[in-house]
Amino acid sequence: MKPRFTNLSLTLLLFWVTTGLANGQACSGSYFLGTFNVLSTSAEFGWACDEQYAQFTLEYKPTTTATWSSLSAIQSDWNGFGRDNERVTLTNLIPNTTYQWRVRTICTNGGSSTFVAAGINFTTACPGVFLPGTHNLLSTSAELAWSCNEQYAQFTLEYKPTTATTWSSLTAIQSDNDGYGRDNQRVILTNLIPNTTYQWRIRTVCASGNPSDPVPGPNFTTACPGAYFSGVHNVLSTSAEFSWYCNEQYAQFTLEYKPTTIATWSSLTAIQSDNDGYGRDNQRVLLTGLNPGITYQWRVRTVCASGNPSDLVPGTNFTTLCAAPGSLNSNNVTHTSAQLTWLTVNAGVSYEIRYRPQGTAAWASQTVSSPSSNPDVTTNLFLTGLVAQTTYEWQVRTICAGLTPTYSASAFFTTACPVPTGLSSTSLLAYSAQLSWSPGTTGIATDLQFQLQGSTTWTTIPGITANTFSLTGLNVGAAYRWQVRGACTPTVSSSYANPVSFTTSCLQPGNLTSTSIATNAAQLNWSNVNMGATFTLQWRPQSTPNWTTVSGLLGTAFSLTGLSAGTGYVWQVSAACTPTVSSSYAGPVSFNTATVCATMYSLRSGSWDDPMVWSCGRVPNSTDIVRVRHLISVPPNYNATALQVFFDTVPKVALGQNAQLNLGQ
Repeated sequence: MKPRFTNLSLTLLLFWVTTGLANGQACSGSYFLGTFNVLSTSAEFGWACDEQYAQFTLEYKPTTTATWSSLSAIQSDWNGFGRDNERVTLTNLIPNTTYQWRVRTICTNGGSSTFVAAGINFTTACPGVFLPGTHNLLSTSAELAWSCNEQYAQFTLEYKPTTATTWSSLTAIQSDNDGYGRDNQRVILTNLIPNTTYQWRIRTVCASGNPSDPVPGPNFTTACPGAYFSGVHNVLSTSAEFSWYCNEQYAQFTLEYKPTTIATWSSLTAIQSDNDGYGRDNQRVLLTGLNPGITYQWRVRTVCASGNPSDLVPGTNFTTLCAAPGSLNSNNVTHTSAQLTWLTVNAGVSYEIRYRPQGTAAWASQTVSSPSSNPDVTTNLFLTGLVAQTTYEWQVRTICAGLTPTYSASAFFTTACPVPTGLSSTSLLAYSAQLSWSPGTTGIATDLQFQLQGSTTWTTIPGITANTFSLTGLNVGAAYRWQVRGACTPTVSSSYANPVSFTTSCLQPGNLTSTSIATNAAQLNWSNVNMGATFTLQWRPQSTPNWTTVSGLLGTAFSLTGLSAGTGYVWQVSAACTPTVSSSYAGPVSFNTATVCATMYSLRSGSWDDPMVWSCGRVPNSTDIVRVRHLISVPPNYNATALQVFFDTVPKVALGQNAQLNLGQ
């Protein structure tokens, strides 16, 4: 778009055009020629031209020389009308030199204008800085910044108290990272005098060695800086945390605080800076001993190493929470319930209790109205429906009007699934035992386990609802171990109580009989009621106290030989159920050996086993020669014995069912 012109510019344009036409030229010359950003070895040039997309020739020279240097074929800028939008930069100029310059238009038809002189010469020079500023003023330091158009120049900074006449200086100050002054990387002055007003100035030192005139910056006064970004955090019933930032590194601080309703301030002094030295933003200051439910105001003052403090900087008011209940306790804890107690606090309207199995995320909660507005009154909550043998975490907080309280510290209790006690084994028989215990609480079942001593396998009987159990089907004379545990729920049980041992009894042998009694021998018989038992037999003449012992008998009969005729004997037998467990002796049982009888004959008819039937007054045995003179019957299932049998007439012995008569045995 073609630029607009003022009346003056239009008059000049008409003059230049008229002049060009009078000279027979159709290519218009440039106007509004200007120089900009003149530095030590460079300058920028701009102009306007009504000939769109023309090219230009720029000529320049020191005023003291006759020869012009030139830049040719200079393109128009982006809108095509001269170079007023995009300046032309000349470099490698001579420092501290006055130049004159002119511009010719080269039109697209091949014609050209006459040279148009700027009318104002320019002089290259080391440029002064601009936008000097002071920042981060502390008690003994300050940061200074400025901009400069001379890229990668150096600078000399001079400063002094306003009351002094001598300047201090920093020299050979390099440009910052972009090369234009020190606006990106400030220069820090240290070791300044506290509470002192300074003046300062800056001089550019160009690569040519010629400095600029000094440019003054705004005066500044060193001072102990106040804190900022102050904040209050984690406000509880009797404490709060405070933080702030301060640019004075490793300063100390004074914190003052008071309830808003009183005039007197309390204070904490000589508060050290935090780990990085800049205030207390990383390590907050903890204030304790506050009163619950009170609104406080607070302020902080910086105390610099120079000893001069800053002004007090107020923080935001805060209100402490109402007090948390104390003396948390749990009583009457069963496997599904517990009683929780705590002490009331001032201004408590009600109390919220929350609880959960330890380690879980979700809380259950209940609210209890305060029984009293006075402090230290015991308040309680009875919890039911708990899980047996579980550790619970619980907290209480006070509900006060208009305040959001915090919970107390956690307390803990563990619901019971008690281990049974008082394990006892009674009524120990050969095949059974009565077991009893105390479950420790009501309403729970018991799991019973038992095993043979030495076994690794337990037999389990679950869900016993009584406190006793009759254990049957046991081995005779065997050692057992048993243990029980509380089964509070189908999935929660106590640990097992310590095992208790018992041994089943070993029963005495039964049905002791003496048979086949002869003059020097007898058959001793008994029955076995203990599976797998062996037997120990003891016998003796009735006239002597000493027993003869026969051990390790496997059967239930023993043939006793070598006896004396016509002698009374006694015998007894015990069962050995294990190598270490035996029954008591059964018996004693007595018998008499037969007397020596040369000839035995029947005196009358009768039963073979009736001693009154025989002449010797006893039943025949395997050593007797028997003469049968009468009808003798052998009872059913009876084994009659004799060495020989003679009959006076035809045989007169009648055998009952399954009866036998054994001769010569």
